[in-house]
Formats: sequence, structure tokens, C-alpha cells
Amino acid sequence: MDSMIDRKNILNLLKIFDDRLTQNKEKKEFTIFGSASLLLQKIARDTRSTVDMDLIEPMMDNALNVLSAEVGDEVGLKMGWLNSAGHIFSRNFPKDWQKRTHVIYSGTSLVVKSLGRKDLIATKFNAYCDRDYERDLFDLIDLAPSKAELTYAKKWILGLGKIETERVEKCVKIVLDKTRDRARER
Repeated sequence: MDSMIDRKNILNLLKIFDDRLTQNKEKKEFTIFGSASLLLQKIARDTRSTVDMDLIEPMMDNALNVLSAEVGDEVGLKMGWLNSAGHIFSRNFPKDWQKRTHVIYSGTSLVVKSLGRKDLIATKFNAYCDRDYERDLFDLIDLAPSKAELTYAKKWILGLGKIETERVEKCVKIVLDKTRDRARER
């Protein structure tokens, strides 16, 4: 694997992890968000890749760190490719986000769940408004949020009180315009 996770290798990565869990007679359930979720659901464009998979749950413990390091070594991913750094954001996720998660991978010993669609949009939109990375904009374009979904995201983000209203409004306009442009290209 070229130390990147992409649409072509993410299923193989999870299968290897699942096989290792089965060998160890362990079972795990992950809840993820971000680009790895988009890749696994084939929402992200073919050229999208990431260096990590952000766990919301569970928190990484020593055994999970060791197992992920072993799998990472086997497939050429750097330490930390699986991490629970995203957990810190979950305390500010939209209300009842846990009820909207859904299974996106189910193996013998590993189940991977993702944030629901509107929560993925909200968290990606928050990331885009906050840090203005082109990759977050592309992820949003690939998600093709409706005006109602962006309104939901906007309300949540403004409720966090960290990003100015003008910035959020500007981002809404950019995402809607770029999403329409992408739809016309298809």
C-alpha cells in the first residue's frame, strides 16, 4: 500500500485487520468519520486518499495500537494510520449522532460504522469552514449536500460559536455553487 489509504485498497486493509482480529479471537466495532468513511462508502472521488482512519469509538488502547501497528507494517502504512484523535471532536458532534450511524463494513470479527450522512456533511462542512482546505471542499462536492443538509450543518456550526456567521455563509455559497458545477459536468 503506498502509505496512503484510497478507494482501491481500503477494503483490503479492513479485511487484513479483520483476519488478524479473527486469528486473535477478538471482535471489534469501530465508528469512523472523515475521509476514510467517504472512501469506504465510495463517495469520495477516485483520486482521494488519506494517511489515516479516524476513530470516534473506541479509544485506542495498547492492544489496538499494537495490532494496528502490525497491520500497518504489513501493508506499508505509517504508525497512527488508525487513531482515535477524532474522538475529541465527538463531544461537539450534532445531537444524537450515535443514533444515525450505520454499518459500512462487516467482516468476521470487525464491524465498521460511519457517521450518518447529515453528520458527515456537518463535520466536513465544519472542517472546510474552519481550515479552508481544498480536500474538504472536494469531499463536500462529492457528498453533494442539499441546501437543507447545509442549513442543518450551518445551524450546528454556528451553535458551536467558533466560526463567524459571514465565513459560514460564504462557505455555504461556495459549496452550493461548486456542487451545481460538478452536477453539470456529469
